[in-house]
Amino acid sequence: MRKIIPSILFILTACSPIAPTTSTQQAAPTIEKTRTPTATVVWFPPTATYTLVPTPERTPTPDPRTGVDELLFQDDFSDAEVWTQQTSNNGTIVIAPNNMTLAVSKEEGFLFGLRTTPQLGDFYLEIDAEPSLCEGFDEYGLMLRVISDLDHYRFSIDCAGHAKLIRIYQGGVAVLQTRTPGSVLPPGPFGIAHLGIWMQDDMMRFFVNENHVFTVQDRLLTSGTIGLFARAASNTPVTVNFSNLSVWSLTP
Repeated sequence: MRKIIPSILFILTACSPIAPTTSTQQAAPTIEKTRTPTATVVWFPPTATYTLVPTPERTPTPDPRTGVDELLFQDDFSDAEVWTQQTSNNGTIVIAPNNMTLAVSKEEGFLFGLRTTPQLGDFYLEIDAEPSLCEGFDEYGLMLRVISDLDHYRFSIDCAGHAKLIRIYQGGVAVLQTRTPGSVLPPGPFGIAHLGIWMQDDMMRFFVNENHVFTVQDRLLTSGTIGLFARAASNTPVTVNFSNLSVWSLTP
């Protein structure tokens, strides 16, 4: 009889269920992605509330003839006796009917003529000035409330077209209004310049061709006569003609 036990064992073993194999690897966890929130579009954003800024008050341009009262005098330069004619090597002064001419011939020369009367405190003045030889910082203009050539106000226009005001007191110089940053007249010989000066108490207003140039307050000099001047800034001659001088009183 043949032995068949091994074969039976093999068949039994083959038919036996296979034991489960335990895996040492763990499944990777699933990462849940967080979605970035979408910004909300504001189609009609609120309007900012603005703080109202008050509109600054504009200072009215002074009227050159404010308070102008009685005509005190007009000077057509037909009477040379009312003017002191400076005699010097700086140049010459010619007083003739209808104009007064100051011609500076010396390098950096200064020439002036003073009216002897009347004494003026509060007044409004107009005069025409016409430079015929003039350039750069050569200058011309008026001496006001003149006590002497060492005590007065001096309003000047230079030949670059700028204006300024200085005070001469006991020979010392004080700048009350520096040269204007902008030109009040075209530079060089530019035809006739119509000058206006309004002076009351310590207030002084200056006009060129009816335009207000500046206002200055100073109470040091209260009255005096008037004068005309021209000054050369270099070695070139300066010639200026003055005409049509009129002076009015002012109401208190």
